[in-house]
Amino acid sequence: HEPTPAVREAMAWARAHTPPDAAFCDLGGAVDLVSLAGRSVLWGGFIGERDFGYAPAALAARRDLAGSLCRGRDPGPAGMALLRSLTRPVIVMRRASMPDSLADDGRIAARPDRYEPLWHNAEVSFWKVRVP
Repeated sequence: HEPTPAVREAMAWARAHTPPDAAFCDLGGAVDLVSLAGRSVLWGGFIGERDFGYAPAALAARRDLAGSLCRGRDPGPAGMALLRSLTRPVIVMRRASMPDSLADDGRIAARPDRYEPLWHNAEVSFWKVRVP
């Protein structure tokens, strides 16, 4: 699918305003972040799992971490251990087109102790994760 102008704007912002080593959580199309913003993702979706080359337990931790953070929840023990081990910024990308069951701005916004708003437009918002 061709990215919308708003998604292209978001990717340009991410490229210009986030560190090159930032790790993104995006459950709705991580390819945009990699190809347009030049940023990495913590989990590339079920299709991307075959390309990551990680052990099954490591993929499960990445899946848990990305899925939990995008939903405004704390990850399980393996995901939390992964989050605490990362030395680079972790940023959640929320797409307005995603259902709240996959990414929930309301839950994220209700947790200022855990998420810092960075930027948004009509289709995309970025939140920096505060590591507990």
